[in-house]
Amino acid sequence: AAYATIISQFVSAVWMIYFCTGKKAIIRLRFKTFRPSATILLTIMTFGSAPSLLQFAMSAIQLLLNTSMGWYGAAFLGVANGGDIALSGMNIVGSVSMLILMPIFGINQGAQPVLGFNYGAKKFARVRRAYVLAAAVATVICTCGFLATQLFPRFIVSIFAPDGSEALLFFAPWAMRVMTAVFFINGFQIVSTNMFVVTGRPKISIFLSMLRQVILLLPFIFIFGKVWGLAGVIWATPVSDLLAFIVTTIMVLKELKKLKAAG
Repeated sequence: AAYATIISQFVSAVWMIYFCTGKKAIIRLRFKTFRPSATILLTIMTFGSAPSLLQFAMSAIQLLLNTSMGWYGAAFLGVANGGDIALSGMNIVGSVSMLILMPIFGINQGAQPVLGFNYGAKKFARVRRAYVLAAAVATVICTCGFLATQLFPRFIVSIFAPDGSEALLFFAPWAMRVMTAVFFINGFQIVSTNMFVVTGRPKISIFLSMLRQVILLLPFIFIFGKVWGLAGVIWATPVSDLLAFIVTTIMVLKELKKLKAAG
């Protein structure tokens, strides 16, 4: 798996360089023009800081969740290896969630240049339409994922662990249902965070990215875990999602109102 990862990344990089320096590219890269510019680099880092921090926060959350499984797993499941079982279940839930969210990330990346170009051209009606379309499609995908994880969690878990123990087949479906209890709002959250990047306000985007992952979820995992054990750790995710959604909705409605007033 490690060799496959390295080889695939290398082949992808070679193909991208070949295409971007070839005649088919609309804007060709020429290595002689690769001259560092502090202004351009600062702009790139400013607008790229939101998704970068989001990825870092997701890794930190995953580390904390995995550690929490070891702290509370045995007591919750009532078996000596409960921590390992809970960790296995969380890995399954995380993998399923990522499979559902990957198309959302693709929509987000595809919408970004459309939103950015039209915002720069002051075609704010197009910005609103593109944003609403991206948010709607993302919501449909997340809603389908929500229905699948709520209706068929045991079946989904059995795909990843066909020979799983009864404890795993009890914990993982339950954890999947709880952690995806408000999954249908996640697409809106991701797309909305991206909109503030293209409208030139990366600070708001960073705040919204950090709101769920750091400002809310991290302390909730600690506090809920101390009070309710493993069940509290699992419930911390949908509670954080819901609160972050409320804040994001308020800010997005204000932003759309401004765009409508601007034309």
